[in-house]
Amino acid sequence: MEDRRKEQIPLSEIPDNYPRETTVRFGLWPILCLIIMSIGYLYLAHSQACDRLTKLETQYSYIYSGIDELKNGTKELASMLREHEKNSRQ
Repeated sequence: MEDRRKEQIPLSEIPDNYPRETTVRFGLWPILCLIIMSIGYLYLAHSQACDRLTKLETQYSYIYSGIDELKNGTKELASMLREHEKNSRQ
């Protein structure tokens, strides 16, 4: 019985309903296109991230104006809260 397992059976003798190993074939062009698209995506993502960081690092005036707006807004809210507390106590 072990000898039967070791010997090769010709493909013509294998019945059609017998489970076989599946074979998947890929062409070279789809794989090459996928690699090129992946590299292109990574390059574009990297370049956009670098531009964004450079803009943030060089535009200190934008950061300072944003902080000033936050400080002014906080002061206004604090004064409104004080007025509301005074009105609610009376």
